[in-house]
Amino acid sequence: DLTGKKVLTVGGSGDYELSMVLCGATEIHNFDINRLTEYFIVLKCAAIKGLPFEKIYSAFNFSSKIDPKEMRTLYEKIEQHLPEDVRLFWDYFYLGENTRQFRYLFFRHPDFSVDNVMGRIPYMTSKKYDELKERLPDVEMKFITSDLRTLPEKLTESYDHINLSNILACSIPEDNSLIKAVNVLKAHLNSGGDMYCAYIDYPNISQEMAEYLAPIGGTYEEKCSLVKAYAEGYKFKMLVYKK
Repeated sequence: DLTGKKVLTVGGSGDYELSMVLCGATEIHNFDINRLTEYFIVLKCAAIKGLPFEKIYSAFNFSSKIDPKEMRTLYEKIEQHLPEDVRLFWDYFYLGENTRQFRYLFFRHPDFSVDNVMGRIPYMTSKKYDELKERLPDVEMKFITSDLRTLPEKLTESYDHINLSNILACSIPEDNSLIKAVNVLKAHLNSGGDMYCAYIDYPNISQEMAEYLAPIGGTYEEKCSLVKAYAEGYKFKMLVYKK
């Protein structure tokens, strides 16, 4: 329950952010090393504001068989919800013949199917989508271009919840700079706040990974991930630090 809370989360696809809106968050700060992540998340929010549920995936056409006329029609309903700088960026791709370049923007698994994400991503049901559409205009979003190592020095505010997704569990670097950054982030948690540090295939976590994450402290909890797009058979637990 994030009702009325301010959160900090990795940007990525924007699904964490949108799921947090459904959980009640009213202020969301996104960080990502890729500057273009902001443009994509803002576009996705605008698409949700401007399009009905059955058209949302048409706006992010993953196919090489793109109908430029259809894409322009959808974009006309989206662009009114975009700030000028973001709109100018997406104008290039949605208007004219540049729609052909979408296959270079959006990548997917060969077996991708919209049906596969229904029920896995929280807002991908008609009812939740309409709820999200209603809540989005009242949510304040901010974007920070940064990797995890340099993130603490760019923050000036504190948060009720911090979500690091799976940055720490992807690999074990040669130094402990990521762990140091996470420990500094603790100072940016409000009293009673929590930080989702990593989700782990538990209890199959390696001893090396367990030792790597140990300096963070926290506990492994059976938290339901905001985006349950994981292979069946895995038993994930979240490393949660609470202040």
